[in-house]
Amino acid sequence: MISEIEYWLGRTCPTKVLHCRAGLPRNDRDNSYADWMIAETGKVRALASALFPSAIDAFGSCEQTQRHLLKDALVVNARFEGRDVSCKVDYLERVAGEIRLYSVVAKPMQRQLRQEQHLEFYGQDGNLRRDWLEHFELLALRASIVQQQYPAYRVVSLAVVPVKNAAASVEGLHGCFELVGKNWRLREPAAVPEASKLLSIVDVTHEVGAVIETVESKVAALNRFIENPGHAEIGCECQKCEFRVSGKRSGFDVCCGQHPGPRPVISGDAQTEGNRLAKPAAVVLPAECRYARRLSLQLEGATHGHEIIRPDLATELQRAVFPLHFLTIGGLRSLLPVHLGSTVGEPTLFQFNACRLKNATGYPEHVAWLNMEASDPSPRFLTQLRAILGENGTIVIWTRCTEESFCECLESSLTSKISGADLDWLMRFRSSGRILNMHELCFRHFWHPLMQNRTSLKAVLAAVWSVDSPLKNSTPFAEYSRDPFALQKSRASVSDDWAAMQAYLAMHAEGRVDLACDLIRYCDTNTLAMLFVWKYWQWRLQTNSNAETIALGAVQEDL
Repeated sequence: MISEIEYWLGRTCPTKVLHCRAGLPRNDRDNSYADWMIAETGKVRALASALFPSAIDAFGSCEQTQRHLLKDALVVNARFEGRDVSCKVDYLERVAGEIRLYSVVAKPMQRQLRQEQHLEFYGQDGNLRRDWLEHFELLALRASIVQQQYPAYRVVSLAVVPVKNAAASVEGLHGCFELVGKNWRLREPAAVPEASKLLSIVDVTHEVGAVIETVESKVAALNRFIENPGHAEIGCECQKCEFRVSGKRSGFDVCCGQHPGPRPVISGDAQTEGNRLAKPAAVVLPAECRYARRLSLQLEGATHGHEIIRPDLATELQRAVFPLHFLTIGGLRSLLPVHLGSTVGEPTLFQFNACRLKNATGYPEHVAWLNMEASDPSPRFLTQLRAILGENGTIVIWTRCTEESFCECLESSLTSKISGADLDWLMRFRSSGRILNMHELCFRHFWHPLMQNRTSLKAVLAAVWSVDSPLKNSTPFAEYSRDPFALQKSRASVSDDWAAMQAYLAMHAEGRVDLACDLIRYCDTNTLAMLFVWKYWQWRLQTNSNAETIALGAVQEDL
C-alpha cells in the first residue's frame, strides 16, 4: 500500500518512492526554502481551522474517523485506507446523503470567479490548468478512497482556498500564529474573523471527478512499479529532482548507476577529474529548448575545463551609463497579508540596497533602506527608491526574471498605493530602459567550472572569488577574507532570500529588532557581490586579448 505522500512523489517519477523508502537525502528538507513553504501552508491551515470550530480530532486514525463520522460529527485530521492506497482528509462531515471532504489548498483564487470556475481552473484549450491539476489530483485521490469506503454516499469535494485581493483588517497577522511541535496554531482570538474574510470554500467536485479515473490508473501503475521496479528514466526534468543532493549518496546517483557506461550529464552537471572536468559521455538535451545556447556553453566548458567569457559580454557592459546603480531589493509574496490593508498574494517590498558608482574609477557609495514601521511599506519604499535612483544612470540588477517582469513586479506592487511624483517617476522608470540584468548577461556569455549548471549570484560569486585576482585586494573587497556570501552565512542568521523573508516577518510579528542588522547586511552583501562580478568581468575582458577562453590554471585549487 502506498501513502498519499508517496503518491504525490511518484505521480511524476515512480522511482522517487523507492528513494523515499530507502531514506535517501532530499534537497527540499532542512533548508530555509522548505521552512518558508511549510510555514506558509501551515499558517493557511491554522487560519482555516477557525472556519471549523466544532471539528472533532480523529488524530489520523481510521477507526476514530469512522466512529466520529457515524455520529455525523465534523471531523478533522481524518484518515482512510483504500485497497492499495491511504490518505488523510483535512475536514469532513456527513450531511444527508453526502460526505463532504474539505481540503485546504494553499493556492489563491479570485473570489468573483467562484460562480464561473472554468475561468480560474481551465485554460483556453479547455483543459485543467497545470497549476491547479496537481491539487485536483490529490483531492481526487481522497475522493476515490472515500467513495470506495462509502459507495452509497455522494462524495463532495470542497477546497478551502485563500482569496486573491482579500485585505487583512488587522496589523501583523503573521504574529497571530505559533509553531507547536511541527504544526502551526492560531493563538490570537482577534485573528479568528480574518478566516472568513481571507478564505473561501469552493465546490470543486466537477473538477475532481474529471481526474479520478486518471488518478486511479496512476495508483495502480505505481503499485505495480513498486512490486517490480524497472530502470529509471533520466531526462532534463531530473535537474529538479528532490533526491538530487551533491556531496552525498543521492537518489540521482542511484538512478544514474542503473545505466551502463559513464554517468550521464544533465545540462552542465559534470564530475571533476583533478583540475579538469570529466568529458561528458552522454548529454541529455531536449530537441527544442530555449536554453539550448546556455547548455551548449556549459557543455563546452565541461568538456575543455576552461572558464568561458564571450567577447559579446564586453559590448553588453559598454551599454551601461554612469552613474551605475547596483540595486538589490528585498521583498516577499505571502499567502496571507503581511500588514493591515495588504492583500492575499500581494508582494511586499520591504528593503533595498543600492551601490552607486559615479564613474569607472569612483569609490562605491552604499545606501540602505529597511522598513521598520508596523505598516505597509509600499509608499515609503518608492519614495526612498526614487530619491536614490533619480532620473539618470543604468540600474544593474541580478534576477532570473526579465527586465520587463522586474518592472511589472514593481508596478503591480506599488501603483495601487502611491500617487503624485512617485507614481509619475515609476511610470517613467517603467519605460526608461535603464535596467541591465546581469543574470541575463551571465546566462548568455559566462561560465566557470565551479558554477557547473548554476547561474545564481551566490554560485557565480563563489566561482569568480576563487580566482586569484587583484580585485580582492581593492576597496571594498579587501576586508573580506573569503567569499562574502560564505562569510555572511557563518556570521548571521540571514544568508539567503527565504531566510530574509522569514526574518522580516519575525522582526514585525515578534518585535525582533535585532534582525534588522542581519537583513541590512545580507542585502548589502548581494549588492557587493554584483559589483565584484561586474569588475571581475571587466578585468578578465581587459587582461585577455583573446577573451574567448581562459585556462583553469588561475583557479585556486584549494577552493
